[in-house]
Amino acid sequence: MLSSTTNSLLSPAASFDFANTSRGSLSPGKAKNVNVATDFESLFTSQMLKEMRKSLDPETMFGSDPGDVYGGMFDQFVGQQIAQSGGIGIAKMVRETLKRESQAKESSMPVN
Repeated sequence: MLSSTTNSLLSPAASFDFANTSRGSLSPGKAKNVNVATDFESLFTSQMLKEMRKSLDPETMFGSDPGDVYGGMFDQFVGQQIAQSGGIGIAKMVRETLKRESQAKESSMPVN
């Protein structure tokens, strides 16, 4: 049986870069915006798959996984693959929002 620490390391959130996102170190044109947007979509998609998997019968694949380890790893992998292959559109919306916010900041800054 895995400890809660080990189980948390297997969660999709473990690979997401929350520190750089919360510090506001992102700006348009940087590759980090693309990475953060894709990571967020991967995390969201993985969580969505996890919730969908809860509706499985115990006899199905990952349906009887008591520790949710194999199913969680599967959800994370599939979520990453979906996000990296174009995703469901969340990453694109996040990038566009970051770009608009940055442009609004730049236009409101006083010119010296």
